[in-house]
Amino acid sequence: MAKSPMPKNEKIRTELIFKRNLLRLREAQNPSANLKDTAQGLNISIAYYHALEDCNRHTNPSFKILEQIAAYYHISVWELFIE
Repeated sequence: MAKSPMPKNEKIRTELIFKRNLLRLREAQNPSANLKDTAQGLNISIAYYHALEDCNRHTNPSFKILEQIAAYYHISVWELFIE
């Protein structure tokens, strides 16, 4: 049975949770990592990584990117979305 699409406001809320968690994870590294080093560690461009963290920009990362990020921080993908 197909589910109805997620309401737009829920999509935005989920995206904001992801973006805040991404920023928190980067800043929690010891020592705190900058955008450039994190992007290099993930093997993605700094512009793309910055967009992933920027709460004012909409992004739609692929499952592959989500898995890369989770592996980089040694967590499960679902943990990127914990409020």
